Amino acid sequence: MNRRLLSSDVDGTLAGFQPATDRFRECWLELQQESRPLLCFNTGRPVDDAREFTRSIDLPAPDFVIGGVGTEIFDCARGSLIPEYHDSFGGHWDLRKVEEIVGAFPGVIRQPPENLHPYKSSWYLSDAAKEHIEELEEQLTKAGLNVCVIYSSNIDLDVLPADANKGNALRWLANRLGIPLAGCVVAGDSGNDSSMFFVPEVKGILVGNARPELLEAVAGLGHFHARREMADGVIEGLRHHGVFT
Repeated sequence: MNRRLLSSDVDGTLAGFQPATDRFRECWLELQQESRPLLCFNTGRPVDDAREFTRSIDLPAPDFVIGGVGTEIFDCARGSLIPEYHDSFGGHWDLRKVEEIVGAFPGVIRQPPENLHPYKSSWYLSDAAKEHIEELEEQLTKAGLNVCVIYSSNIDLDVLPADANKGNALRWLANRLGIPLAGCVVAGDSGNDSSMFFVPEVKGILVGNARPELLEAVAGLGHFHARREMADGVIEGLRHHGVFT
C-alpha cells in the first residue's frame, strides 16, 4: 500500500486555468507509479459531479473522491461510496430540522438539487457578515442540533453533521488506508478547505489565489503558500514538499 496521499480541492485549485491543469497532469503522470502518492479529490461538489467534471478537464484519474464538503467518500477502485464513513457521523443528524431553520434565515436561496444529498444542506447567501453566520449557528445550536456551518467564497453556505468536513474525511480515509498523516499533502484555495490544513502533521499547499478567508483561518500553522495560482501553485507546493522534482 502506498504510504503517501495528495488530498486536493478541485475548483480554484486543480481546476480554473486549463493550461495549469494540463501541466499538473503531465507532472503527475511522470511520477513512477510505484512511488506516486494516492490521489484524492477533496471537493465541495457531489461525488458524481466531481468525477464527471474532473474527467472533462482531463485531470489524472483519482484513487478516491471526497465529495459534498467531506460528507461522502468514493472508492474509485471499488466503484462505490464507502458506507462505513457515514456511520462515523450520521447518527445525530436531522436534515429536516436543519432545512427548516436555515430555510427561514433571511437571504438564503437553496442550491440546485444536484448539490444536495442527505448529509449536506447547501444554500447560497451573498456577502454575509461574520455576525450573520454566527447568528445562524446560534439558532441551530438552540434547536439542539450538533452541526458544522461552513461559509465560503462569500456565497456558499453549507450545513453538515458536526463531524463531517473535508479534514475529518481525510483523517478517516488515511486511517482506513493505514497512511500516516505526515504522509498526506493537502491543497486548497477557499474557506471550506481550512479543515484539511488543521489535520495534525499534514503538509499544506495554499495556492497563490487562496482567498483571505482561508489564509486568515490557517495563519500561523506554517503551511506553504505558493506564489503561483491554481494548479501551477499545486505543482510549486509539491516541489517544495519533495513530491515533484
